[in-house]
Amino acid sequence: MKNYQRALSNVSKKVDPFINNTFSSLNITGPALSFGELKRSPIMVVCTHRSHLDYMLLGNEFYKLGLYNLRFAAGDNLTNLPYIGTKFRSYGAFSVYRARATNRKYIFELCNQVIEMLNDGDNIVVFPEGGRSYSGGMMEMKYGILAANIIAQYHSPEKQHLYLPVTISYEKLPELLYFETLERGRRMLKQKGGFIQNVVGNACYFGADIVAFAKLLSAHSFGIHYGEIFIDYSDPVPVNDIVDIKKYYSPGKRYEFFAHKVSIQKVGETLRKWLFQLYRILPQHIVAALMLQSESYTRAEMTKRVPDIVEGLQKKKKNCKSLVNLTEDEIVEKGIDQLRFSQAIKVKQNKIEIRSRNSIQYYAAPVNAK
Repeated sequence: MKNYQRALSNVSKKVDPFINNTFSSLNITGPALSFGELKRSPIMVVCTHRSHLDYMLLGNEFYKLGLYNLRFAAGDNLTNLPYIGTKFRSYGAFSVYRARATNRKYIFELCNQVIEMLNDGDNIVVFPEGGRSYSGGMMEMKYGILAANIIAQYHSPEKQHLYLPVTISYEKLPELLYFETLERGRRMLKQKGGFIQNVVGNACYFGADIVAFAKLLSAHSFGIHYGEIFIDYSDPVPVNDIVDIKKYYSPGKRYEFFAHKVSIQKVGETLRKWLFQLYRILPQHIVAALMLQSESYTRAEMTKRVPDIVEGLQKKKKNCKSLVNLTEDEIVEKGIDQLRFSQAIKVKQNKIEIRSRNSIQYYAAPVNAK
């Protein structure tokens, strides 16, 4: 057993009580998986990213399902946090330096690093949007780590390299109230405005996450519950079932990354489509989308509009499992409750009005995305 696998095994016993005490429930939905039969098949777990908590949830739940030797691609803003970052690296995380994401040489080095992990028997957890979505919608896919599975498959045709699509949807996202501060810090650090600006930028960028998680870790002591969490996953899919990597291989390129450019693009587009359809729509997404159409509603007015939105989502093959067994009234009431927790709306008698447009736009994004 590798050191990080042993560390993850030890901490797993503490994760379940924390989740049970902090959230109403954790629901994981997907086909039966037999990872014991897939030991020779390197797996790349490809997941949407909304919270730093995603790492803990995926590590713990897939460990319990039997997927071992997990390595987590994590932003340096997490792995460089005092104490937390050190602990997280001991559980298998490796740093992705976002400030270097546009540096071609760095992307190639990162890709090769992941190929070595796959060849060494590791399974990789990656969030290909390149960070948490501060808008609430799917961001463009970053291909650097996804490409590693394709190149490794090309060089090991005797193995079957797999992608495992996963999405995580939160009723009440722990960090949402702190995203604006975090974004402000990120902008300040990009501007490189001198010592004082860097100090303030770092305080905002790292401080927002520290405050959010301090609040999350102490939530149980204050009787705060963050609602339900939904993890949805599909069957693992072989690289060669997504794209014919031999057909699209272009010999003679200086860097092998470019020799697989077409395959990388096709895999990225396919995975993005699957994640888009797999991501679970919750009542607050419906109510938030309605609030963007009119800044003030009565409950009755909102209830009348719900069926059209749900029908449109079902036509797009979106994941509406949390909606199908609810009446229109129940969708509205649950959505209002969820949005009030996030301080996104205010309710005056029977009138529902926007309180935070940023939060409303965040929760409406999965519904309005094309």
